[in-house]
Amino acid sequence: MGCFPSRPASRATPTDDKPTTSHRATTIGENSSRQRRQKDFEATEEEATEMYDVFMNGNKPDEIIQKGIPLDTIASKWMQPPIMKSMDEINDKNFTFTIKPWKYDSSRPNREPKPDNDESTDNDLWDDDHPLPLLRIGTNRSITMSQQQVASLLACAFFCLFPYRSYQIRKKEYENYQDPNFETLYQKGPPQKIEKLKCILHYFRRVTQKMPNGVITIQRFALSKHRFPQWSDLQTGLCDLHLTTGKKIEDINGALQVDFANKYIGGGVLGGGCVQEEIRFTICPEMLVSLLLCEKMEINECIFLIGCERYSSYRGYAKSFQFDEDYEDNTPRDNWDRRWCHVVAMDAIYFRNPSDQYQMKAVDRELLKAYTSFSPLGKGSDYEFGIATGNWGCGAFNGDKQLKAIIQLMAASEARRPLIYAAYGDKNLITSFSVVYDYLKNQGATVGDLYYYLIRYYRKPHRDSLFEYIFTIPVSSLRC
Repeated sequence: MGCFPSRPASRATPTDDKPTTSHRATTIGENSSRQRRQKDFEATEEEATEMYDVFMNGNKPDEIIQKGIPLDTIASKWMQPPIMKSMDEINDKNFTFTIKPWKYDSSRPNREPKPDNDESTDNDLWDDDHPLPLLRIGTNRSITMSQQQVASLLACAFFCLFPYRSYQIRKKEYENYQDPNFETLYQKGPPQKIEKLKCILHYFRRVTQKMPNGVITIQRFALSKHRFPQWSDLQTGLCDLHLTTGKKIEDINGALQVDFANKYIGGGVLGGGCVQEEIRFTICPEMLVSLLLCEKMEINECIFLIGCERYSSYRGYAKSFQFDEDYEDNTPRDNWDRRWCHVVAMDAIYFRNPSDQYQMKAVDRELLKAYTSFSPLGKGSDYEFGIATGNWGCGAFNGDKQLKAIIQLMAASEARRPLIYAAYGDKNLITSFSVVYDYLKNQGATVGDLYYYLIRYYRKPHRDSLFEYIFTIPVSSLRC
């Protein structure tokens, strides 16, 4: 990259996690990796096709259904973002800052963060020859930068200036990364590519008219093995639950918003993909910088996108997606000057054979992914704000909505956080999920009990739906 230098929070050597300098040609193995990834994108592009008709004629379903704990009751506890330790107090090499220590002052909203090398006479470890550290597999690491710095990186991506990252000349060391260059967006494709480009051009129009002066953080999180839950042994009770058909995840404030991600973050955002993840990255283009920084996710990993601003509103979904108009983001800021918007990218399994998802190996994988993503980044109730999610890994990924609902309920409960389930327009799921939740809650069911339901359901040869099956067995007789 080398677009600007950055400051490591502690005096780490500049060789930590930086790209190597070799210039190897594309290999056969790399071509295979690229083909596998393209299949992932194709699945993403078809995801949630059953929702197509809901979005065709506007942005709201005909009838809004809400169940469970009122949303305001959950959201009112976290109207303001968690207070972060001051930047200048952080002495951890895994926190990289490209700006000088900075604190938001609401009385001086026009102040701008200063780049770390601004008027500096010191020899910075991060210079033009030492680009930002990449967020590699297995690391717990974050990069915090100003919105202006993000805009400069996205301008480079717009003009396809990042070498050795394009599919045509990709170096082997980048085979597990996305191509951040916009070249595939410019190629011939479905009409929604034009609409995505409209959103991105609108972003550049906005930032050139008035450059935003906030801060964002991209953070990779890997859950260590000693923290993996032993699901069958857990005695944790079920978390609070709100269910709604009337809101989209990005419209639920004061909560961790789930990105139904591809393991290669961003999925098909720069191609033909235009479902939940791709739309979110299109209306919040600062998230696109994660394509430059983040290696693909493993089963115990997720990626947090903190403070990214929204610039566009939209209509439709998938084939019907359209740029609508400008969006003014009035989300409050934390003391680092980041918008109170926490998004977590978590990837689900694509099941070619849908029956495979009931195998406990697959269930365990999805539970681990959800728990990793729902685990609070800090200690204390300030970090236990609600989780806004929905039909994760369903649609063309062939996930069972009821199974995914129970998995996410278990993970949120073990993370001790409320769950806000936004199944847009899906009245049947919201109604049935509410009934089964009340049934379990009234019997004092635990996370471990739900795991036993999943074990027994997998072993049952002729299945009803999961929710129907749960009603056939009282919690008290589960372990008999």
